[in-house]
Amino acid sequence: MIMRLNLADCREKAGLSLKDVSKILKIGVKTLEKYEAGVISPKLDLGWEMSMLYRVPMGGINFSLDAQRA
Repeated sequence: MIMRLNLADCREKAGLSLKDVSKILKIGVKTLEKYEAGVISPKLDLGWEMSMLYRVPMGGINFSLDAQRA
């Protein structure tokens, strides 16, 4: 089984803050917090940008809502 990281773990592993990522991706901090909390899920193009930013392959990130921190 492939180990997949949730969004917050990917961001933290990359050494980035919520503010850093929101500025780079041009999204609000609150929106990013909602992605990480599993309230909403990013669209595919934003998921790809996150994958590139975090340097984690798309297949290594668990984008499912139940995988994120509550």
